[in-house]
Amino acid sequence: LTFHPKDSGKVIWYNSVLRSLITRRPLGSFVVINYLISWTFLYPCYQAILNAEEGTFPPLALIGLIGAFGPTLAAIIVEGVLKGKQGIRALLRKAGIWRVGWYWYAFVLAAPFALYGVAVWSSVLFGFQLGPSNLRDGFGSVVPFFLLALPFGPMGEELGWRGFMLPRLLQKYDMWRSSLLLGVVWTFWHIAS
Repeated sequence: LTFHPKDSGKVIWYNSVLRSLITRRPLGSFVVINYLISWTFLYPCYQAILNAEEGTFPPLALIGLIGAFGPTLAAIIVEGVLKGKQGIRALLRKAGIWRVGWYWYAFVLAAPFALYGVAVWSSVLFGFQLGPSNLRDGFGSVVPFFLLALPFGPMGEELGWRGFMLPRLLQKYDMWRSSLLLGVVWTFWHIAS
């Protein structure tokens, strides 16, 4: 791949067109960039996992982390075009908002254990034979699975969905319509990802 000085005009033109498009349609640009980043990296990740020998984890599958961060990366790109470094800093500061009621922290910490208990209880209720179980090991696995799931899920997504897209939708629509539109985009992202 070589770059010739005569190509610089094309690069500037493409850059100008992309900036103009993102400036005119920030939400649509966010969705398109998000999907492109996510699907570009998640598809090969899934293929690597599906084609790996049973019981092994192919290192190539780690590129899926880039895809899992598609919403956040797209939000950073669009915010950078719209407001520059100051906009990116403001967006990233949203990840540090921890001031919520204590009951939300209690809910987040208790919900996985409660759901695990409901799953075990409902299995027995519907007649499934669970065999010998070690509740301590079962409940003890919730925290490691939770920590493992964070980088592949909420950490990569929420800054894009709730930090970038939802506030912009709320500037145009009411809470219900904004949530519905975000839900449609989010659902399609998860189905295709």
